[in-house]
Order: sequence, then C-alpha cells, then structure tokens
Amino acid sequence: MVNIALQQRKFSLKLAPLFVGSYQRYIFYLKRLLQRLGQKQILPLWKDTFINYNDKYMNQIISTGWKQSTRNGKELDAKELIEKFLLKYFKTSVEGVSSSEVQDLVEATPPIPQIRKNHASINVEKYISAYETIHLREDAVALLAESLIKRYGKQGEFMIYDIERERRTPSNPKPCSFTEFVKRGRNVLESPEPNFLNCAVDAEIISDSNTEHVMHVKQCENARYFHEHHPQVGYLIGCSQDEFDPQIYNKNIQLQRTSTIMEGGKICDFRYYLIKQAD
Repeated sequence: MVNIALQQRKFSLKLAPLFVGSYQRYIFYLKRLLQRLGQKQILPLWKDTFINYNDKYMNQIISTGWKQSTRNGKELDAKELIEKFLLKYFKTSVEGVSSSEVQDLVEATPPIPQIRKNHASINVEKYISAYETIHLREDAVALLAESLIKRYGKQGEFMIYDIERERRTPSNPKPCSFTEFVKRGRNVLESPEPNFLNCAVDAEIISDSNTEHVMHVKQCENARYFHEHHPQVGYLIGCSQDEFDPQIYNKNIQLQRTSTIMEGGKICDFRYYLIKQAD
C-alpha cells in the first residue's frame, strides 16, 4: 500500500546548488566516457539521447512555485563555478573534445536548459517533494544510462557504476568511527527540519549498538520514481553504491542487505556492522 503521507512530504530546495551540481556531474561524466570510448562514440550518443527531450513533468517542476531565496548566505556564482569545473576536468582537450564543446553539450542536457529558460536568477527556492527532486537530479542520467546499456550492454552498465563510484568518493574523506557514521545518517533522517532524505523514505530503526545498526526502509520515493520512469536502471543509479559508501569513511564498516524495494522487495533491510580486526 502506497504511503500517501510520504508522497505529501516536502522540503525547501534551493535551485542553485542543484543546477551547479548537475553541471559538475555532467562534465565529469563526459570526461570519463570520452576516455573510455572516444568522441566518435560518445558525442553522437549524448546528443541523440537529449535532442528531442521535451518532458512536460520536468517543465512543470521547473516553471512553477519558485521564489527568490530569502535565507542568509552567499549566493552561488554559477558562472564562476562552471568555469572552475571546466578548468579542472577539461584544462586541455580530452580525446579531441574542448571545454567549449563540453559546455555546449551540458547546456543542452536536462534540467540545465529548462532552468535557463525559466529563471533569470537561479538563486530561488521552493517547497518540493523528494519525487520531484529525483526527477530533476536523475532523469537525464537515467536516460544516458539507458542509451549506454542499449548500445554497449553490460559494458555500458559497468561504465555508469564506475563513474558514479568515483564521483561519489570525496578527494579527502574524513575517517570516522562506526558510531559517528551511524549518527551522521540518523541526524539527517531524524531531523525535525524536512530534508531530502526524511522526505524520501519511511524507515524504522530495528536495533542499534556500538557494532551493529539495523534499519528497515518501508517506503522509498527513489524506488517509486524509478519503477515508474526508469525501471531498467533504478538499482544501478539509486542503490548500487550503498555497500561502498560506508567504506569511504571506515574500511571496517560493512553493509549487509538481503532485500530492496527497488528490486521488488517489501523492505530494504540495511544492516551495518563493524568487522572485528584480527589481533
């Protein structure tokens, strides 16, 4: 039974970080795909994936309900950050593709053109559901993953997995203890302030100790979204990195999971546990 309360939860989303984050993600994807397959394969595939994109749901989310951000803090300078990303990843051409060509491709990749069209300033925000946010963040990546898998089969799937794994690994991760790792996640999930995570899942803590943390996710908006829009790549994009994520911060933390809603299970049974080290 669908949890209506979960679908109705909303949080305040700032558009500028989403815009900049998507831009950086696409630049990174382009570099790695060009290095793997070369421009003759990747440029036509990328262009063909988005050339006829005209998603009414995307347009609706982008065009309505946004207001100028009133929260304190320095406004993001998107132009400056984009130039920084291009310099970082395309200081020199990659497989004959220049930074200006990359920027042209990214500017045509959703939700970038939709945001450009509807917002003179991207320093706006609105109350939005997790489901809508997932569409903004993941629709283009899912379409690209589907194109790669259609063209290259399992090799295309591995490319997406490898790129996402590298992209999600911080350059200088701060090590933490098992307790700190668990606390970090619980603080976000149990925050009284609505955020993406506590608007995206309904979860129950089953047990919690200094060496083991068991949590059951009973409803997941990621799973609902991908089931309805991109079932072929839902686990690949939404879940495949979960086992790897804790080891970024502590090599002794393992995740055991026997079921996911994304794969048709009734729950996602997360069990994080601490490996005992040999004397």
